[in-house]
Amino acid sequence: MRLVPTTKITLNTALMGNFAEAARLYVRQSPVVELAPLGGGTIEFIANQTLARCEERLALAVPRPTSLISITGLT
Repeated sequence: MRLVPTTKITLNTALMGNFAEAARLYVRQSPVVELAPLGGGTIEFIANQTLARCEERLALAVPRPTSLISITGLT
């Protein structure tokens, strides 16, 4: 069993389950990379900078929440 420490859950609590069955990740938009070689302005051109923007749209669904369980009171 893999253990993933996190600060996003209450202290002395664990979330356990079959995550492959419980959750689904959907790609709403494939990754897109945009480059502006001149940076869009003269300051960036003089500094020899390039602006880059990368984005991807994802959606997380939990169709089977009963596949997850919260365990409290751990020490």
